[in-house]
Amino acid sequence: MFSLSDLASDTLWNLGREEVNASTEILRSLGKISPQLHAMQKKGLQNMKLNQLPDESQYKRRKDNFLIVAHILEAHDKWEELEKQRLVDAIMSSDALHTAFPSWLLEDSKGKSKHVLGTIYNTLAEPFVDRSKDRVPVMCDEEPLLLDAALRIGKIILGILKRKIGRVVQKVYAELHRSELDQIQTQIRQQARITADNEKISSRVSLIQEINDSYDLDFTMDITLNKLSKSRGSDRNKQYEVFWEEEIQTPAHLQYTVHLLGLTTDDKQKLCLESGYDYVPRPQFRTHPPEFSLPVGHHICHVQLFQNNRCLLIVSDDNRNLKVFLDDIDALNNVIKADHTKAVFSHTKLGSDVRIAVDEARALLVLVSSDGSVSVLVRQHLERDAYPNISAFQNACRLHIYRLMEKFSTLAARGTPMSLYSWHDGPLRITDACFVSGQEEIFLVDNREGRIYSFVTQQWRPATLHLIQQPLAVFSTPDGACLVAVERDQERFRARVYHWASFGSNAGLVVDLPDIQPTSFGITSLAQRNVVHALVLSPSRHMFRSASLQITRQSSEFMFRQQEEKQKHKTSTQNYTQHNSLIDCHRESWTRFPVVPAVSRSTIRPGSRAPALLQFVTEDPSLHQRFAPYWRDMITSFETSTRKPTEGVLLGCFVSGTDLNTLSRDGCQTSSEFHAGEWLVELLCLIPIQICITRDSRFIPLKDGVWSPDLERSLLGADLSQVVESISFGWYEGLLQSYYRGKKVKVISSMGQQSVGKSYMINHFTDCSFEGSAMRTTEGCRMSFTPTDEFLVVSLDFEGMDSIERSSQEDTLLVLFNVAISNLVLFRDNFVLSRDIATSFQSFQSSSLVLNPASNPTLFQGQLAIIFKDVIDSDSKEIVKEFSEKLHRIVMEEQDSNFITRLHKGHISIILWPVIESNKFYSMFHQLRKVLYSQPITHPGAGVFLSTMKTLMAKLKTNDWGALDQNLGSLRAQRLKRILPTAFTVGLADAETQEPLKDIDSDTVIPPGADSTAAFYLQNYSQDPSDASTRLAALRNTFTCEYPRTDPRWIPALCSHLSNLGDARINHVHDWFDSNSSRFSSHAEIAELQRKCQDAIVQLRAGLQLCRMECQQCCFVCVEPRHHPGDHTCHTDHRGSTNCDFCDVHCGLPAGHDSKHICTGTAHLCGQSCDLKSKRGCLEHCTKEIDHIDDEHMCSSKKHECGEPCALTSIRIPSGGQFTCEGRCTTPYDETHDMHVCQERSCPISCQLCRRLCCLSHLHGLEDVIHLCGEIHPCGALCSAQGACDISTVPLRVESTFTGKLETYQFTKYSQVVKRVPCSLSIPRGVLEHAGPHQHSQSPDVFHYCESRCPHCDYLCTLPYDHNQKIHETSHGSCSKTQWAIEGNQDAVLEVNGHKYAANDSGSPFLCSMMCAALGRHTHVDYCRAEGTVCDGPQLQHINSRMLPLPDRPKDYISHELFWERTGFQDPYTKEEQTDFAKCDHLCQGPEHETSQGVAAQQSYCTLPMFHEPQSITQPSSAQGYVSTDGHDFACKNPSVGHQSFHVILVIDRSSSMSSSDRQPQRGTPGHDRIRNRGYTNRLGTVYSALYSFWTVRHAALTALADRRGTLPRNDAYSVILFNSTAHIAIANDFTTSPDELLDSLLTHEPAFGTCFDVSLRRAQGVLENYWSNERSPVVIFLSDGECAVSDNSIYDLAQKSLALGKALVFHSVSFGPNAASYYLRRMADIASEVQSRAPPNPLADPGAGTCSYTEAIDTIRLAETFLGFAASLQKQRGSLIRA
Repeated sequence: MFSLSDLASDTLWNLGREEVNASTEILRSLGKISPQLHAMQKKGLQNMKLNQLPDESQYKRRKDNFLIVAHILEAHDKWEELEKQRLVDAIMSSDALHTAFPSWLLEDSKGKSKHVLGTIYNTLAEPFVDRSKDRVPVMCDEEPLLLDAALRIGKIILGILKRKIGRVVQKVYAELHRSELDQIQTQIRQQARITADNEKISSRVSLIQEINDSYDLDFTMDITLNKLSKSRGSDRNKQYEVFWEEEIQTPAHLQYTVHLLGLTTDDKQKLCLESGYDYVPRPQFRTHPPEFSLPVGHHICHVQLFQNNRCLLIVSDDNRNLKVFLDDIDALNNVIKADHTKAVFSHTKLGSDVRIAVDEARALLVLVSSDGSVSVLVRQHLERDAYPNISAFQNACRLHIYRLMEKFSTLAARGTPMSLYSWHDGPLRITDACFVSGQEEIFLVDNREGRIYSFVTQQWRPATLHLIQQPLAVFSTPDGACLVAVERDQERFRARVYHWASFGSNAGLVVDLPDIQPTSFGITSLAQRNVVHALVLSPSRHMFRSASLQITRQSSEFMFRQQEEKQKHKTSTQNYTQHNSLIDCHRESWTRFPVVPAVSRSTIRPGSRAPALLQFVTEDPSLHQRFAPYWRDMITSFETSTRKPTEGVLLGCFVSGTDLNTLSRDGCQTSSEFHAGEWLVELLCLIPIQICITRDSRFIPLKDGVWSPDLERSLLGADLSQVVESISFGWYEGLLQSYYRGKKVKVISSMGQQSVGKSYMINHFTDCSFEGSAMRTTEGCRMSFTPTDEFLVVSLDFEGMDSIERSSQEDTLLVLFNVAISNLVLFRDNFVLSRDIATSFQSFQSSSLVLNPASNPTLFQGQLAIIFKDVIDSDSKEIVKEFSEKLHRIVMEEQDSNFITRLHKGHISIILWPVIESNKFYSMFHQLRKVLYSQPITHPGAGVFLSTMKTLMAKLKTNDWGALDQNLGSLRAQRLKRILPTAFTVGLADAETQEPLKDIDSDTVIPPGADSTAAFYLQNYSQDPSDASTRLAALRNTFTCEYPRTDPRWIPALCSHLSNLGDARINHVHDWFDSNSSRFSSHAEIAELQRKCQDAIVQLRAGLQLCRMECQQCCFVCVEPRHHPGDHTCHTDHRGSTNCDFCDVHCGLPAGHDSKHICTGTAHLCGQSCDLKSKRGCLEHCTKEIDHIDDEHMCSSKKHECGEPCALTSIRIPSGGQFTCEGRCTTPYDETHDMHVCQERSCPISCQLCRRLCCLSHLHGLEDVIHLCGEIHPCGALCSAQGACDISTVPLRVESTFTGKLETYQFTKYSQVVKRVPCSLSIPRGVLEHAGPHQHSQSPDVFHYCESRCPHCDYLCTLPYDHNQKIHETSHGSCSKTQWAIEGNQDAVLEVNGHKYAANDSGSPFLCSMMCAALGRHTHVDYCRAEGTVCDGPQLQHINSRMLPLPDRPKDYISHELFWERTGFQDPYTKEEQTDFAKCDHLCQGPEHETSQGVAAQQSYCTLPMFHEPQSITQPSSAQGYVSTDGHDFACKNPSVGHQSFHVILVIDRSSSMSSSDRQPQRGTPGHDRIRNRGYTNRLGTVYSALYSFWTVRHAALTALADRRGTLPRNDAYSVILFNSTAHIAIANDFTTSPDELLDSLLTHEPAFGTCFDVSLRRAQGVLENYWSNERSPVVIFLSDGECAVSDNSIYDLAQKSLALGKALVFHSVSFGPNAASYYLRRMADIASEVQSRAPPNPLADPGAGTCSYTEAIDTIRLAETFLGFAASLQKQRGSLIRA
């Protein structure tokens, strides 16, 4: 034996560490199951002696070899690496070790070679072993070659160890098995003893119970068992003898008789007439009245007889428990005797004070219970706390609601009891209760106050009814119209009647009840529900009386007529004619429109208006005096019924009658005098105009109140300014532009839900005449004016929100327009405590993300006034508190994006408006007037308001979400730019209409000052170059001078005159420009326009510059414009006006010469030609004396010029060309000069920075290439700073055409125009550029936009450059960078907004900010980023199939949140939309969600997040919901449960062909292992698997529903017929068997030889007949591989038989085999469908649940979905836009 520790080391033990760890974990798990295992394990390991291993030869030899080699290697140092390797390899070799020794080792042992090994072995004495056992790791470290051998030896040790441990484990297992068997046998014996004892006890109890049940007694009988013994007899027929004693106690009972009253057929017919309430029927008693008895101490709490003779009886027993009996009235006594109660309510559960209410129409029973102990606690709580917490006494009163089901035969609880909270400071003590008939609402009375509680909202209705006194009883009339409270007034009884519709708003009407001293009261209806009778019963007088109540509706007032009244009372004895429409129409006008509005008009001066006169012309004199009384009575009636304030205005109208002759003779008595303009303006302001509508999710401004398709087509693709120009408001346009232009404006608007009185409210507030009715009358928005002394009130009336005719986007656009422009927004609505107000304000919240209020400081300045209609004072605090909390939740959820902060700056008020006919209704308008007048002015003038509103409407139309001020500035710049040339040229805004320059905002004319009507020339704005000369000539013609033309001062005077004219025009235009641009001085386009204005000034001044060159025909200077084309001319006759110095004849020399005047050159002087005649300036004739002695002829000219071409020739100019001066040298010819210079002294080349001429010398261009005018210049370069200077949103072009695979249509494409604004710095004099970079603004906080672009629409971020926000923001445009990616193959189609799209189609028609809303719940598609790794994440799902575009590139479905996160841009959708988009896109397939009869589908989506894990089918999140078979949670009802019941007959082929294994049960399906283990790996096994899945799904759905609603029986019945050549019924009409048991019953049937369809169909027909039930529809599912023929008669007989029994057969055939073998399966389905089509329609059948069909491939369908509509979810087709 050799110690294991000899070779123990960390290296060796690591070889088995993983196995040891795994084994240890297994042992630990087993130890938890069997505590004895640890003890057995320890004992076995001790017996193993693991420290000693057997001395196996293989192990020992290699161990010795290892130690020998280690010793040799350590003892010698002559080793070569090859020698070492060979020696180490020999350790594990089977050869002798010494064969591997090197020769030198053998030589060292010469003569001892045979003893070498012996010598070495001898050295391995025990001390060496002892030293070596701990040195194995050291040896391996010193000689690494030994490591491999050590490891291999270690594996041998582990193998030996495993074998030894295996034997020990087997031994331990055997001992453990025996121990466990002993324990199990002991437990079984103990359990058997306990079971036997329990059975003895149970048998005793059962015997006693059976004896008790065998007696049907109305008394108590005690039976005492004395003895039980076995009688004599055989063991087969055991008999027992029982000895007992009986003791009977019969309690006292009260006998009750039910006297039933019946009506004759004649009575019923007369009561059904329209005047049935006037008829007095004669009821008759039933001959044999039913009776029942109750023990003394029991009393009846409630009894009610229903229409089907069912009687509800609620009895309180001795213990004050309530027993409910519900049965036929004739069987009631037996039911009471047998104590067959429908329910028993414990006194401890209900409390001491219970009120009962029953509604037959809704089949509901309510018990109103209160707990006295809780009430005491509440009372104590109130005493110590002045402001009690409602939750402290919520349980003091509860509503227990029960349903009377199955035609009033069963009773079932509807949910848990509802806890009521008090509406006043104290606990509830309900004294009376009754239903609001036909509604799920109950009326409760507490301390002479009544409130209505809704079961649906679980809230109190706001109104409170204050009762005159505590009623004796309360009832609701069966027609659901009125509440009747029975009161006692001294000795008389009366009924006070209130109408439910006006609950709490009046004191009710009183009806006296018959005076018979009644003690019981009731309300019932006879023959029909609206024939209502009040019943009174007087037992003391043995009398029963009734009073008929007629309930009619007239102007919201209700009259009640008592049948006993014989006289009909009238309100007046005056007899009026019936047709008074000419007068009554005035009352209609007073009702609909204000008489005295809160905001009064002040158009016409009051002194000019005469009193109103209404004169009727009739030829009947008797009628003349009747008009005035009728008029007064009508006013009195109007004021009384409406309570509308009139302040005597109506009585101030004089009404009279006259005849035609009198009228013709006397004329009108009085008349008013108005200024025509004032009267016309007042009339126009009364007429509303429609200004916009919304259609197809677009905002459409109207032109003059009319929508024109032609105009819309012409504006397709128009820019903002074009759209603004197209908007016109008809007659209001002129009023805003001119009449009221300078008047301040306040805007008030009215919005709200449809038909809540929006138009009525704004009419009475601002004296408008908007049409209103209970139906939808307003479309889009209408506008009206109310002029006041302080300001102009503009009223906007919007259409109702949340209409089915309008999309949410259309509502959002209207809300955005409203809140942006209004100073006060009136949002009128009904208040319902349970309603989610986030839905009501969804449009407000959506609009808050469109236009940024921070970028539009002139907008969103209004206050939001939320007005709740029909609120009574007692509910005010509660409503304000409740609504404030809900608004607070919106603010907390939306954070800084909430609409209250963004759109209204937190200015919001809640106004509770009383009911319409209360005293406070109209007085509230004056409080609202104070709110309006307190709002600051945001529209300083009507002109400014007009411009702002038009621009805002144009922005909404063009989807331009930029800043309004930028748009206004841009529009103003564009308008000024259009006028600017005309303004400088002629000093007018329009030359054709002669419109002067005006302040656009105030429409005031800019004073021209010294400006004239002269026309000036601007080079850039003139197409004809000759205009310069023409206009300068016109200006010269206006010049007059005291100096003659020959005077040198004449030209300077002319220049000064022209300069003054130009300065006057420049000043005029400057005033006009500054007046209209001051509001937008910081706007980039205005700054650019200022530079254009300066350029125009330069051009204007340049056009006034004279040429001043010498006239070519005389010596005057040229007065043409500078640099004019053609010859120089002075525009004179070129002749002087001075006489000859020698005679009286005019001088004949050219005008302006500087020599002597002479008439002709030959008359008085030499006259010969001048020798310098060719020189410029020569006067041609010699002026010397005649016959002068010298030969030189010289004229009188003082200067003869050189005349050579100017030296400025062919010089390069900055524009790239060459310039040559056309002038001639003016230097005297006799002066020596090196350079020829013309008379032009300045440089003729234009400044490189402007249009002025260069200020340097004429010839500097010969040496210098820079030409500057010497002035300061604006820099014309673009801004060079990083980021974008300006962004504007405009349509890309007029019409864009979408051309897809399926459709082609036109749309407006929106793209972003990014601008680089010119530099705002100035260039100093004398340089070409300024120092430093170009900047478009000199402001220190100059703004530049971020350069990041949306990857889908290419829009730039609108945040500052280098912003610190994590995400970018923009307004988004057309998705021009995207294509459609659609789930499915290349032919897949996705329909969005009425258009169809295919894969690879362009996404340009969609805006980024509206695309997701159009898709609804959706996923996005993006390219996979996994790059070879596992693609996984909570917000993505890998797409395993190829998808266009780029099908070879992997893609993922990603969530909406991840999509926008990847873009880097802010999600443009609201928090509510984001929350909805984050949820799963799977739909419920229930038929109730489908579109039917024109009603849009109400889809139900999965409530779980997108890409969630499958939910357990037994754990739905909603009590009313369910989980589909594929794990999706829905809040709607389960389509698998509660629908039509079926008898499902499954006819299954089990012929030999079904044993084919081409179809096998799919792995992972329910029951897969059980089916395969039984050998069904074939077609038949596939069928069994599908059936088991179907049964399991059905069973799970019913189980989940039963957990929430109580036990529900399975409605469907299952039958299974297995056939080959014969047919066998495996399951027949089964209702209760579990899915596992059903499967087990099928697994005993294997495929067998033969196939016969006819036999199987006949057997199916037999099952159909034998188990027929009218409650279930027959369904036959025929499953086969189709390899058999069938007779048509067989399927005909089956289908016809079903039809004859009463219901059409639904037949489904399913094929497993090849398509060629499925003919007869198809044929059977066709025949069954033919028979089914002849069947009459079944109104009780579920939609789409009964269609015969043929289906292939069982492994691709689910039976639940295919045949019975049992819901797996339906995934919404996925598709989205992806980057191209």
